[in-house]
Amino acid sequence: RAKYESLFLLTGPLSEAYAHWFHDYLPRLAGFDQLRQRGHANLKLLIQANPPDWMLQSLRALGYQSSDLVEWRGGSAVVDELYVATGRWARNQTGGTVGDHVHSTGYEYRHRIIEACVNKDESKEGPNVLFISREDARTRRIINRDALIDALHAYDPTVESMSELPF
Repeated sequence: RAKYESLFLLTGPLSEAYAHWFHDYLPRLAGFDQLRQRGHANLKLLIQANPPDWMLQSLRALGYQSSDLVEWRGGSAVVDELYVATGRWARNQTGGTVGDHVHSTGYEYRHRIIEACVNKDESKEGPNVLFISREDARTRRIINRDALIDALHAYDPTVESMSELPF
């Protein structure tokens, strides 16, 4: 049976969904960072087993190393301290949560990732129109995808599938 001193839960039912990873899970790293700053040097991030490359790359872009991670492979384990962070949501003027808005912490982590990953070479030009395809998605597919791409033809679109792009 595995034994761990201190783990911070960064996995859950939607953690392997790209958008939920950025919207729901990465903002929780603020709690992890605060605990580390308070002296929890042995604290590790508990992530799913066999995480997708983009998940590992997003964590690397934020400065986390493979030594900071523990992949959960199931089974039983003994954990002395387990930290479970809740999601962070923006608040409306009356104090209630606004479920469709990311807390400002989420934007801070997103901007840190962009700064770490963006190509600083300004001489490169991108496409005029970039169409992100959902052809391999299980839900929310575009029914008239081909007609939409045909309508964009005059703009010489670049068609990409998110699952095939590097982080």
